[in-house]
Amino acid sequence: MHSPFYYRISPLRIYIPPFREKNDKDKENFIYYFIFKKSHKIGIKKEISLEAMEYLKRYHFSGNIRELKAVIERAVILSKEPIINVEDLPEEILNPIKVSFLEGSSPSIIKEILLRMEKGESFWTTVRKPYLQRELNKYQLKEILHHGLKASRGSFKALLPYFHIEERDYKKFMDFLRHQGIKIETLGRESKKRRKIEFIFD
Repeated sequence: MHSPFYYRISPLRIYIPPFREKNDKDKENFIYYFIFKKSHKIGIKKEISLEAMEYLKRYHFSGNIRELKAVIERAVILSKEPIINVEDLPEEILNPIKVSFLEGSSPSIIKEILLRMEKGESFWTTVRKPYLQRELNKYQLKEILHHGLKASRGSFKALLPYFHIEERDYKKFMDFLRHQGIKIETLGRESKKRRKIEFIFD
């Protein structure tokens, strides 16, 4: 039986809007915060151009704040200049209609795993665990990596935020792939080639 206090507070409902429904000022605050946090962590000060900011504010982040965080961490790592420019953003942000992190002719299980990671689940729970339990095969593992490397432009280091892997676990991640017979350099080159071919036929 519920106490009288329960009935006093039970009607209370607090709605927290997703990132895409926030106003521009709130969006900018989140973006600046993640840039500052990642920049401070790697010891390199980064800023963002107005054009890149507009692309981020307009994009419909289905993975909400975690997806935004992953995109910004990737941009901070990949940007060669002190300012994050449009070219540092992933293609799905710049061309959301033409390119999606989930696009391609992958089997449904691969799309499901990519979607789960896009929403915040980690590589360890969505890929490594089922792979070791033989619920995924090596081909599926490579396809998942190809999708991620396409988004990170062939960089395994920049892939970490997409797969929700902590930087301190980078060696653990690479060791796992090598232990499964994944040829790191070959896979990186193949992913870059796939990306170039897709752009040619767009």
